[in-house]
Amino acid sequence: WNFFGALDCRSEFVALMASRVEGFGSVMWWGFSPSQDLGALANEGKTRRSLEAAIGGMTIQSDHVNILLAGCGDLRHVMQTVANSHQYTTKPLHFYITESCLEVFARHMLFLSLLFEPPDKLGPQEKVELFLELFGNSLVRAQSVDYLRSKATELIKMVTDLDYLKVCIPVLDISGLKFKERDLLEGIFKFWRSPDDTTFDIKKHWEGRLRHYLGARYDSRSGVFDWDCQMKLKEMAPVVNPKEYSDWREGGVAFRLRDDAPYESSNRTLASGVIISQGGNAVAKRGYWGDIVNSPYLSFGVESGNKELFKTVNGRPAKTSMGVSEWNLLSLIQILTTGERAGEGDGEMVPEKDSGELGSIRELSDEEGEELESANTALHNGQSRSEGPLFNGSCFISFLPLGSASEIGKKAKFKKLFNVAYFSNSMVHHLTSGISDTFAPDCTLVLETARFMLDLKKEQREEYTKKVTGMAESVGYKVPIHSSNDSNCLAFICTGT
Repeated sequence: WNFFGALDCRSEFVALMASRVEGFGSVMWWGFSPSQDLGALANEGKTRRSLEAAIGGMTIQSDHVNILLAGCGDLRHVMQTVANSHQYTTKPLHFYITESCLEVFARHMLFLSLLFEPPDKLGPQEKVELFLELFGNSLVRAQSVDYLRSKATELIKMVTDLDYLKVCIPVLDISGLKFKERDLLEGIFKFWRSPDDTTFDIKKHWEGRLRHYLGARYDSRSGVFDWDCQMKLKEMAPVVNPKEYSDWREGGVAFRLRDDAPYESSNRTLASGVIISQGGNAVAKRGYWGDIVNSPYLSFGVESGNKELFKTVNGRPAKTSMGVSEWNLLSLIQILTTGERAGEGDGEMVPEKDSGELGSIRELSDEEGEELESANTALHNGQSRSEGPLFNGSCFISFLPLGSASEIGKKAKFKKLFNVAYFSNSMVHHLTSGISDTFAPDCTLVLETARFMLDLKKEQREEYTKKVTGMAESVGYKVPIHSSNDSNCLAFICTGT
């Protein structure tokens, strides 16, 4: 993973970054910053104006608003932006996604398919629980394993029959992937549905990663976890509960949403292969190569439009990151599938958990459940299908081949195409004059910051900000919308030619 590939190649800095990457991992299973409404960034907070007018007063010639997402690791920005797109434009949003790992594309397909499940099969609360469990847990319940194996069979058919894919996930186009990549995706899905539980023991892999990362500190790891939470993470995300964070650091289970079954089966969606040197030979090794420091809470669990979630009781947050994640996802799913928005002040929709004891969650009330089920039943029957942006043609998603961030600038079909371009901190080194040729005039450029990279010191995060700001300026982006070290992202509009 070329994390911080944008930074100076001074040997001491590269050595320091190499030691830090051990905690971040080489595969981004989730994002290292909260979900962003990219339309709001482009619009600079001026609601009810079209995205076209917001980005430099330009008139977009395309029938779509085209958005490039490079290395996001999950669908958080897609979901957040689509959910609010009606505020900025009447044109459909077309997301072009490039990642560095096919297993991440496989997870994108899984979670999109889950969102499209009919409500008579999965209700909204069940979708939220399955989503979070498969998204951020190393260990899952037997019921979730059954669902994954069944879904993997469907995904195999989708990736081998694009007409079937269009029926199951109408918004998704994978025809841009190479044939070899689609074959490899099929292999990933076959691995997910394999009944042989001995081929991937994530508990063993997680412990091995911890021991290698912590070294001599392994035996005092509980103190390390508490320090990282109290002295680093809570400064930026006070809602994160120390016990919930430490539990995840210890064993990789971030979301304990149910008490009716144990979490003991390896989550195969978090398996990936890397090439390592062994005895002088290059050997492929499957394992868990993702994050063991920052946590999956960052994507959906540390910020929300519902400020009721962040109230404190006796100086302590009344909710936890898991509760915030659950509310945010429930709200997003309701908007994306029905077009209806949850009441921002409705604290009762939030799963109740004491901030110190992570016990059972409170189920939705009968009234809340009936309201959500009614909306989803109407959706399933076609009564409100036109209202949900997932179903009314408001968005499209296209997968780009691996490594395409360095190649698409050479292709005529991408010339001046993108109205918004987002680069994660693992992909920002691809921000060059070549890829900037794909940006439309006055395209809004959004760069993820290193704010939530817990292993980096303040001066290292500041150096990163300065460096990538300089990279943006080198391709003509000199007017910052957001450029603070305390921001989740840096956003710029173009002033060059």
